[in-house]
Amino acid sequence: MVHRLSLVLLVVVAFCVSRNNASAPFGAAPSCETAGINFSRPFNKVGDRVTVFCNSRGGSNPSPTLTLKKDGVVVQGGERIVNDKYLKTTIRYTWTLTAADNGAAFTCEESHPELSNTRTCQLDGTIVIV
Repeated sequence: MVHRLSLVLLVVVAFCVSRNNASAPFGAAPSCETAGINFSRPFNKVGDRVTVFCNSRGGSNPSPTLTLKKDGVVVQGGERIVNDKYLKTTIRYTWTLTAADNGAAFTCEESHPELSNTRTCQLDGTIVIV
C-alpha cells in the first residue's frame, strides 16, 4: 500500500512540475516571410502596401520574445500575435513603401529563457523600388 501511494504521489508531482516548465521554441531559428514584396519584375513602387512577418513556433511559459528590425533599428508599430493553441508567435508589420525603403533589410530576433542565444532570420535588401 505504501508503494502505491508513493507512486501516485510521484506521478502527480511530476505532472504538476511538467505543466509549469518552460519550453524552448522549435527549430533552429524563427522564420521571416513577406506579403506584397515582389522579388522579381515587376518590382515594387512607392505607395505599395507590403507586410513582413516574423514567426516563431513552440516555446511556452513564456511565449518567445520577437523583435523585428529594419536596417538594424527596431520597428515600431508591428502587431504581436500569440496563438497559444498552435504555439505560434508572430510579429506582423504592414506599411506603405517610400523611396527610403529601397534596399531595406529586415532581421527578426527570437529570444526565450530556455535558449542560450538569440536566434535570427533575415531578409536582406529585399525591397527594390522602381
